Amino acid sequence: MQTVTSADGTIIAYDRSGDGPVLIVSVGAFCARQTFVPPAGLTQRFTVVTYDRGGRGDSGDTAPFVPEREYEDLAAVAAATGAEPPFVFGHSSGAAIALRAAAWGLPVAGIAAYEAPFTNDETPPPSADPAARIRELVAAGRERDAGRTGGRAGQNRRPGANHRRRKQPCLVPALSRRASRRRARRAAGDAERI
Repeated sequence: MQTVTSADGTIIAYDRSGDGPVLIVSVGAFCARQTFVPPAGLTQRFTVVTYDRGGRGDSGDTAPFVPEREYEDLAAVAAATGAEPPFVFGHSSGAAIALRAAAWGLPVAGIAAYEAPFTNDETPPPSADPAARIRELVAAGRERDAGRTGGRAGQNRRPGANHRRRKQPCLVPALSRRASRRRARRAAGDAERI
């Protein structure tokens, strides 16, 4: 594990493996850097960097949380891992962070965004503000329900779409109470960005 200090002073933990151009993996809201294990074929072509987003895993959690901190954290990891602009792969809210960080000004060689939680004009609005609902559940000590709410917040609910939940390996069922609260607070921030 290596660390870098983000613009707001948050310590961000990351791992790197492989050889080649840098490919940073930005994981979803309830994931840690160990969630993504780079396959051998990828590490033969890239230096794969996985990092713990702020408030997760071994990274710090500097208050107050605002979405721009996520972009600064990704930028800090990019700066620490090479002089050339990195490739970035993002999954779920990590995809939104990758895209928004690039729009914010982070130089990248390319982005692959998978299941970014964006909506469009055809997406029915949520029945309630997901960020407010997540905060309410956390305050009531219902972190697991808050996590489920956060995970559904950005799903596209087109008429006729298949809405069955897939099992996601990064949704760790045995989260400590403190880590659950921290992750749920961050999920509320993710829901606000959608």
